[in-house]
Amino acid sequence: MPSAVAFTLWGTGAGIPAGDQVRIEEAINTIPDDVALGYIVKQLDRCDVAFNQIADAGNVQVVAGELYSGDINRSVLRSQKNFQVVELYWKRYFLEVDQLARTLWCPEFRTPDSDYYRYARSGGEYVKSLPGTAGTNGDALLIVQMFA
Repeated sequence: MPSAVAFTLWGTGAGIPAGDQVRIEEAINTIPDDVALGYIVKQLDRCDVAFNQIADAGNVQVVAGELYSGDINRSVLRSQKNFQVVELYWKRYFLEVDQLARTLWCPEFRTPDSDYYRYARSGGEYVKSLPGTAGTNGDALLIVQMFA
């Protein structure tokens, strides 16, 4: 699941800062219970469905018909060209990806107008989020004090 979430939020991940990559791993590793995991899996499935709709759009042209009856019977046919349909599918996909990012509370880089900076945090918080115990190496502290 972590690789599917990472692909959904970032694509191939080229050029993604290391701190943001740690954020997604931290978010996945701190999922509180099975209920939250179930919602995340459902949202990930919705993202997959929306992404596959974009690929399946192909040369489809959507035609909608309306029939008006009264004194005069009329039928109105409206068609949308393929690029309009694909644009709607992309908007739906971006909406689903944004919802996944909000659920995990981590940045996503797919949406063109993503609100990335809402999830920004200071460097100190990033250092605290690294797994493992805090550094207590006395020799390193002595070296820092010598050069300070």
